[in-house]
Amino acid sequence: MKKPAKKELLSRILISSSVFILGSPLITQAIISVPAAAKTISTSTTEEVTRSTNEFISEQQEGIVEQATGEETVDSETQVVESTGEQGSTESSQASEDQVEPSTERMTESSSEPEATESSTTSDEESKTKVAEAENILWSGNWGTAPATLDIEGVLTVGAGTLTTAVDQVVPLTDELKNMVIKKVILTAPVILPADVAGLFESYSHNGTVPSQLNEIVGLTYLDTSQATTMNSMFYGYSGSTLDLSNFDSSGVINSLGAGMNEFFGQVRYLRELTLGPKFSFVGWNNWSSNPYPVNLVDPSGMYGFHSSYYTGYWQNVGAGTIDAPYGEHILKSEELVLTYDGATMADTYVWQPRFIEGAPVTVNYLDEEGNELLPPNVLTGGNIGDSIEVVPEDIPNYTLKEVQGEEKIVFSNVPQTVTYIYNPKIESNEERKIVARVIHYLHEDGTEAAPDKVDTVEFTREVRTNLATGEETFGEWQARDDDMIFDLVKSPEIVNYYTDREFIDEVIDVKADSEDIEEFVMYSPKIVESTETKEVKRMIHYVYEDGKEAAPDSVDTVTFTRTVTTNEATGKNTYGEWQA
Repeated sequence: MKKPAKKELLSRILISSSVFILGSPLITQAIISVPAAAKTISTSTTEEVTRSTNEFISEQQEGIVEQATGEETVDSETQVVESTGEQGSTESSQASEDQVEPSTERMTESSSEPEATESSTTSDEESKTKVAEAENILWSGNWGTAPATLDIEGVLTVGAGTLTTAVDQVVPLTDELKNMVIKKVILTAPVILPADVAGLFESYSHNGTVPSQLNEIVGLTYLDTSQATTMNSMFYGYSGSTLDLSNFDSSGVINSLGAGMNEFFGQVRYLRELTLGPKFSFVGWNNWSSNPYPVNLVDPSGMYGFHSSYYTGYWQNVGAGTIDAPYGEHILKSEELVLTYDGATMADTYVWQPRFIEGAPVTVNYLDEEGNELLPPNVLTGGNIGDSIEVVPEDIPNYTLKEVQGEEKIVFSNVPQTVTYIYNPKIESNEERKIVARVIHYLHEDGTEAAPDKVDTVEFTREVRTNLATGEETFGEWQARDDDMIFDLVKSPEIVNYYTDREFIDEVIDVKADSEDIEEFVMYSPKIVESTETKEVKRMIHYVYEDGKEAAPDSVDTVTFTRTVTTNEATGKNTYGEWQA
């Protein structure tokens, strides 16, 4: 669709100004080439365009608009010449070319600077944002005393003030807006609703204004309704799924025929989530027999999107639950909700009651006896209220289950539940043995064995308890096996032809587990026998005649020698001493 001349002119001026602003903060003029066939636009028309957009353009852009206002002839085909350092169009006058050249030089000098300040960059970005916003805005004016704008998406944005008409009577209908519909309202600041504004947010149309077909209202908490005496048809025909009336104060609303809250929710067929506050109450008038509660809130079963397989047809407050899983105690048909609602006790968000409501989570804890966490909690979710499950304990290495706190057979409800398993560490019991020994060695003098060793032992035992979870060991007391804690008296063995230096090894009493081993040595020496050996040396003198006969008795002279003989009876070896006469 071809833009009107004034909008086309404004658009081109804004584009041109944004180019020069980004290129160099020093350039504040645009060169406009005016074709000879351009249509004439009055100064007043251009000023009107300027006024309608002055909230969204910078002072530099306003200067450009004012310059454009002084031109005599411009139409929708007007071209804005951007100064880029090149020669102007051949269709432009020499005067325009002369004007471009100094501008080009200034731009070149500015762009050659190596750095741009942060403030100029921010200003450029803000200018571009405002230009973009200005291009999206189709209308700006007031809703009552509150400033308001309507953009190309059908969003009516409203500032602070007092709303004195219904939304479908705010924006004048022009050729440019003839196909527009207000779809969304955004309240950005506190606004006041006076005593009587019927159909404030109704989806309706009036001659001469842009119609409304609202499917979303943002910022309803900004709406001050404390002065309102009537709220009839306030949301008539609203097609949104949510409404937040938590800040509504209906204490001043009168109960009157055709007033009050008659048709408050008339033709509302998409509502799934309704938040009501403590100062809110439904006030209406039964002005015809077929409408027992003139607020006209239909049951969820009459709403679009309702399916009996998923929803019960009742409203339920969220309570401690969520939008998808409400846990509140108020479960009501629409008429019951309207006629019994009490803000002091029932303020909450109401949603369609699901046929299957997810239950509150079940938390399973795994702790030791001292309350220390052995495993991360297992949070069970996804069960619907009324569903049953059975919780089973986890096998934890080196632990055994001691007890269960809570019920293992769980029925999901709207109350969180807890099951706690208490575990003991596994204890391994073993017997530790320790032997204290006394060894008696029987040795010859040369260190060789004279007789086998005599070994006597006292055996001790104790219990060792090992915590398999921590590795910690606990020890019992040492106990002597058979209570024998004595090393007995031992007689040294007799060895033939040997004698010992220790005939007995004494007994040892009260042997302890921490006693040191004992070694005893018994030495054996051979038996030594000494004897005297005698030897005689004789001299005999025979006295004879020549004929050999004895002339006189022989004379015998004897010398006796002795010596000591030492006999090793073990070996039989003799050792002899010196002969002595």
